Amino acid sequence: MDKLRLLTSAFILILDACVQMSLILVQVACLGEWWYNINFQSSIHTTPYEVVYGQVPPIHLPYLPEEASSLAVELPEMQ
Repeated sequence: MDKLRLLTSAFILILDACVQMSLILVQVACLGEWWYNINFQSSIHTTPYEVVYGQVPPIHLPYLPEEASSLAVELPEMQ
């Protein structure tokens, strides 16, 4: 019975690691897509974003802790 419990624990740890890695890969893939769409393409002399939406791509401003003007953004657990 101990071997079964040990194997089950190991399987759960491996499964959890796989789920965590897939979440990271999704975030990286989204950033990669965004990067590609806002970078200048010499073949079309513009960015893919401008071709699709007809406007300059928005500037990506990363969130910096303690820079928000609202406490609701800084402290979501207090809501």
